Amino acid sequence: EIDLNKIRRKKVVPSYVEDPFPHFKNYHIPLSVKVDDLYESKKRKDSISCRIHSFGVISFCYKVPLSGKFETLKVKVIDTVQEYKEIADKDARNLFDSIRSSIKDPHFYNLESNYYAVQIDPMKESTAPEDFMNSFGVTITSLLRLETKKLSEYQQKSILKTATGYYGKDFIVIDGEAAFVYDTEYFEAIEFFELANIQRLELQRFDQLLDKKLNAFYG
Repeated sequence: EIDLNKIRRKKVVPSYVEDPFPHFKNYHIPLSVKVDDLYESKKRKDSISCRIHSFGVISFCYKVPLSGKFETLKVKVIDTVQEYKEIADKDARNLFDSIRSSIKDPHFYNLESNYYAVQIDPMKESTAPEDFMNSFGVTITSLLRLETKKLSEYQQKSILKTATGYYGKDFIVIDGEAAFVYDTEYFEAIEFFELANIQRLELQRFDQLLDKKLNAFYG
């Protein structure tokens, strides 16, 4: 457990309270931290958010601009995802060390969960989502699985069938470890992915605790 009141009261790290997710109950509102404030000598331009949750979770969200032809983005995305797994680990360690005194039974860390989204603005031409997916579906599915080669036709169909459109020209494809967002407005989707990741971590932690109890019981 993390004592958010202690962090704020003693100003352990520069923190503030954002407008809470509509999905969180009031007693689960996290503390937000500017990653820039944790590094005196280095200004970061890649961080969207860093949140500390009272039930023992630290979450980071990064925005990394990439440019190039859509078909050639696969290698860049693969390299970037791997790079930011390491960056997130360092950022989490740095923040953990800063707030250690405010954590009950501190331990770094039990579990981690990573999720990435590839977002592009819709084409200016009046291209329907179906036409875009027909043209670039092979690339989209490879991006979501971090594969440089195209996936099997079965895998492609399995992934693309999750595509959901909402305003005519926009759509989103959600996969187990990644999502493809074809929309200019994506922050709400990013917050949803963050919340889903946190909930997955909680369930995995409960599963660990249950295993321990069952082992003790059968022992």
